[in-house]
Amino acid sequence: ASSVAGGGGSGSYSESLVATASLGATETITMGTAGAGGALGNNAGAAGGDTSFGTTVIGKGGAGGSGAASATAGNGGNGGVAGTGTIAAAGCPGTRGIMDTGTVQGVSAGSGGSSTFGGGARGVIATTGATTAGTNAGAYGSGGSGAVQNTNATGSAGGNGSAGIVVVLEFRR
Repeated sequence: ASSVAGGGGSGSYSESLVATASLGATETITMGTAGAGGALGNNAGAAGGDTSFGTTVIGKGGAGGSGAASATAGNGGNGGVAGTGTIAAAGCPGTRGIMDTGTVQGVSAGSGGSSTFGGGARGVIATTGATTAGTNAGAYGSGGSGAVQNTNATGSAGGNGSAGIVVVLEFRR
């Protein structure tokens, strides 16, 4: 039987204009880690880490897509919830895997959620008796795709999401 995993959700986006006077002598910048794709088997991907500039601007990591047992399709992971900032937008969810169990078996793993910086990893397909590993995300904060296994093939691992990014611009008058 076939199985198709869901794609990972993207991280949220946060932005603020912060007056220099309100900043401390130093500010901690945390780069959110990329969510790891689900391991071979019916395993969900890991959530991405939060990305922040002090406590003023925080983007939240997206959830990993779910794995899939034999003859099932996994759900996509939720996008990161809106974080902290003047502008705070939730991330985009990954898509569910698609499976047609009719005479012609068509299977496609879920795509990763797109971030503000670009698209998530595209879902992969596999021919009968084959398996395809998930694709890693490329754009900052986007989700990786799920993996697919078609008709009794050995499974594969899902694709990894991408790490977050912090951009600091300083303006002087």
